[in-house]
Amino acid sequence: MSSKAVLPPSRLRRSSPETTVHLLQKKLDVAEKETIGLVHKLSGLGFNGSSRLKNGGGEQRGDSSQMNSPDPIQPFIPRSAETEVLHKNYQTLVSRLCRNESQIQTLRLNFCSVQTARDLAKKEAGTLKEQVDVLAETHHAEVGRLNKELERTKKECRDAGVARKASEDEARRLQAALNDAAYTNSDFTVGFEDIQIAKQKLAKRVNELREELGREVSLRGSLEDSHAMLLQRTCEMESILESERREVESMNENCIELRHEGARLMEEKNQESARRKAIEEALTTLKAELASKDVKVAELLEQNKVFASALAASKKTCSDLHTEVEKQATLVIDTQEEQSVVAGLESRINLLEKQKQDYESRLSQERQGKQSVQSSSSRIEEQLISAKLKLSEKETIHQNEMASLEHAIGVVKDELNEALKEKEAVLRSKDSLMDEVNQAVDSMTEERRSVQEKIIQAQAEVTNLTRHKEAAEQDNSQLRERISILEQHQSAHQKVESTITELLDSKNRLAYEKGQLQNRVEQLQRDMKSMDNVHADASKLKSINADLEAKLREAKRELTEGKQNLQHMENVLKQEHANASRKEEDFSLAIQVRDSALKDAEKLREELEALKRREKQKTTTLQKNLSDARSDHNKMAATLESIMTSHGQLQVVVETFQTEMGQRDHELAALRQERQSHKRSTEKMQREVTRLQEQLAAMETADSNQLASLNIDLTKAAQSQTKMATRLQEALATVSKQQVALEGLQGELDKRAAQYHILSDTRQHEKEESHRIKEELAGKVESLKQQLKSTRDSNQKKLTLELSELRQTHTDSKSRAEKLPKENKELLSKLDDVEQKHSKLKIRLASQKTQLDQFRNTQRSNKDLETQLLQIQDQLKEMEQTKTEYAAKNRDQSRTIASFMDQMSGLQRELGSLSEIQKEESYQSRDKVRKLEKDAEKASRIQKENAKLKKQLRETEEKTLATEEKLAEASNESLQISNHLQEAHDWFQSRYSSLQKALSETKKKQALLEQTAAEQQRELSHERQKSESQTKKAEEMIRASRQALNQLANQAEVDQLETKTQMHNLAMRVQAERDHATYADHKMQKLLNTSAELVEELTLELDRSYSNTRP
Repeated sequence: MSSKAVLPPSRLRRSSPETTVHLLQKKLDVAEKETIGLVHKLSGLGFNGSSRLKNGGGEQRGDSSQMNSPDPIQPFIPRSAETEVLHKNYQTLVSRLCRNESQIQTLRLNFCSVQTARDLAKKEAGTLKEQVDVLAETHHAEVGRLNKELERTKKECRDAGVARKASEDEARRLQAALNDAAYTNSDFTVGFEDIQIAKQKLAKRVNELREELGREVSLRGSLEDSHAMLLQRTCEMESILESERREVESMNENCIELRHEGARLMEEKNQESARRKAIEEALTTLKAELASKDVKVAELLEQNKVFASALAASKKTCSDLHTEVEKQATLVIDTQEEQSVVAGLESRINLLEKQKQDYESRLSQERQGKQSVQSSSSRIEEQLISAKLKLSEKETIHQNEMASLEHAIGVVKDELNEALKEKEAVLRSKDSLMDEVNQAVDSMTEERRSVQEKIIQAQAEVTNLTRHKEAAEQDNSQLRERISILEQHQSAHQKVESTITELLDSKNRLAYEKGQLQNRVEQLQRDMKSMDNVHADASKLKSINADLEAKLREAKRELTEGKQNLQHMENVLKQEHANASRKEEDFSLAIQVRDSALKDAEKLREELEALKRREKQKTTTLQKNLSDARSDHNKMAATLESIMTSHGQLQVVVETFQTEMGQRDHELAALRQERQSHKRSTEKMQREVTRLQEQLAAMETADSNQLASLNIDLTKAAQSQTKMATRLQEALATVSKQQVALEGLQGELDKRAAQYHILSDTRQHEKEESHRIKEELAGKVESLKQQLKSTRDSNQKKLTLELSELRQTHTDSKSRAEKLPKENKELLSKLDDVEQKHSKLKIRLASQKTQLDQFRNTQRSNKDLETQLLQIQDQLKEMEQTKTEYAAKNRDQSRTIASFMDQMSGLQRELGSLSEIQKEESYQSRDKVRKLEKDAEKASRIQKENAKLKKQLRETEEKTLATEEKLAEASNESLQISNHLQEAHDWFQSRYSSLQKALSETKKKQALLEQTAAEQQRELSHERQKSESQTKKAEEMIRASRQALNQLANQAEVDQLETKTQMHNLAMRVQAERDHATYADHKMQKLLNTSAELVEELTLELDRSYSNTRP
């Protein structure tokens, strides 16, 4: 017999002793069954006892109906001869029995484990299937989404490749355009050098002309000063005479008014005296009434005392009667008589009380009347005292104001001296600043030459060009600042001069008012002698004091307002200068320079036409007016004044031009700063793009790692699912085998059902416990599974959301990264175009500035002649009008003007001698007229050339307007692009199509701009040739004008000698006027002192009169 390996027992938990008993019984039953089968086999082998077995079997069959359990086998008595065989059989049976028992036990244990695993597998299979389904769905969804994203990214890559090719084509085209621009720039630089050489020649010529003009200006300055002083003195004398005449008229009117006022005041005084008498009579009557009323009050008080005593007695009687009535109330007496007596007594008591109240009310009324009379008398006294106080206060105020007036006059004189000193200092600073400006201009020209040489040498080095450009612009800004400071000094100088003139006018007015006051004081003294009434004199003095106070206040107010206006104007100028230096634009400078050039050309043309006409008129007017020396002298003064006005206008124009230049330079600096900020923003954007690309790469790597981990998890889950499926198949196979074995065992188990009742109860108990334990374990497992599922779902959702966000950011960053380099290229190309245009405009500006300088030189010479002729005629008319008015006005004031007319007759004699000298010079003026006719012919030629220039300037204006509009559109588009770059984080995709359209439009505009630039270059070369020819002609005109100026200077020297003599005479007259003014001041002081004494006397008399009038 082959020995089989014994199966090891399965590990189970410890069982109870009852279960062990049941198991032993089962084993015994199985062993008995097997022994029965062995007995049958032994009988077949030759053992006896078959009959026993049969008997036993029959009994068993018979008793099977009665008893379920089988009968025990009877013992077998073996033969002695068969011991060895039995021993061997016994051993084999024992081994088989042990093997079968172990196999049965292992099967039972495997069955229990399989059953429990089957129950658990059913629950886990449902959850696993759900999880597998969810994972499969998510996997399929992610795979589909990834496929879509792959297709989309492929399309985007294709679009990006197409856009890249287009951008490369545009870059090539732009590079070709840049090369063409470089060639054109070299041509421009060559032309610019030629213009600069011509400009240097012109600058040398202009310096020579400036030196000559400086000499002429110095000569003219002395003449202008002398003539201006003469004219000012004559105007001042006329104004003084007119003001004196007006003041005399006003004084007459004031005298009439004062007389009326005196009469009115007399009437008022009489009325007031009558009123006073009436008031005094009323006071006496009131005092008498008060005395009588006091007597009546005393009588009434005595009566009141009597009535009070009577009342007290009646009250006592009443109280006694009441007590008697109360006592007799208990006793019924004749109540009617007693009640009538009581009623009579009560009525008497009420009457007495009413009389008492009436007396008390009368007393209170009389007391109130007395108090009112006393208050009215006190008020009248207080009014009289206050009037005295007011008079004294007004006198003190008048004295204080006179002292303050004198102090103010001294302060004004000190301020005049300080202003004159400041004027000298400002003039010195002006000269030093002019020297500095000339030096700066020379340094600017040298620096420009160096910059141009560097441009020719290094065209490729754009950075060096920008640096040199910035240095030149800084120098320009510094120069403009210096020029602005010069302008401020000039404005301050002009303000100082205006303040000086205003102070002189105010001084003259004060002196004039002083004379008026003296006349008024004299008239007042006469009126005071004639007037006997003190009140009228006091009212006149009050009115004079009020007028003086008002005039003093007005003078002070005018002084304070002048100072405040000066400070305010200086602050405003500083603020305007600061604002102008901040708000400067390069393109507006070019436009304004062009406009000014056009305006100057038009003015030149009109002025040349006017010159022709005026020169013709000049020949006639000179021949007519040479006979009259005074008119010629006035004309020369008028011409000098017109020169000063034209000089001031030119200074204003230069100031405006310089401020505009400063504004443009500041705008250029702002544009450069904007350009640098754009460059910085583009660099920042590029850095952000690189950073985003790095982030995208990191996110892609993280996504790929996560996807790889998810794929690994999916493969592991699929492997686990396959393993579980194989295990399930194996378990099903084992279950099917066990079912077959169970069906075979079921029959045997049915037979032994009775024996298993006890075992079933215990088993049910154990099953309930095991079921309870299983449920607890299943609940714990389900809770763990739910937790795992929830955590897995949450993690999956988070991963999906993060993946979707990362993909969106990836797509957005890709689109941005693709669009940013295009926009950067576009911006760079636009910047290059703007720089090229800027350089071209600067070259044109330089050429236009040279032309402007030439035009201005010619314009100044023409304006001088025009303004001289116009202002001579105007001033002749004005002088004639003033003569007629002067003669009409001086008829009334012949006494005061007699001395002045004598002096004027002396001046006329001197002018007659001068006229004889000028007749000799008339022959020389005829030669000048001939020269002027020649100049007129030259002016006609220049006029024709100016007409041609005007046409060319109009054409250039139209073209420059077109280019400026296009440049403005390009700048607006660049601003829009910068704004879109800032807002690209929110709506970049929607803006992409609009930007492409804008690109196409800008390309078209750029092509048009290039065409216009080429045409402008041609026109500039043509204009340069014309400007050279015009400069030659202008030089010839300047020579002719120089000769005319020399002749005018000779005449001015002769006039200067004459004016010196006249100035000496005027100085003598001024000294005499000053002596007269000092005498008038002394006289005024005496009058003021006398008026103060009179006022004091009047106040004393008033006090005496009031003291006498008091009771």
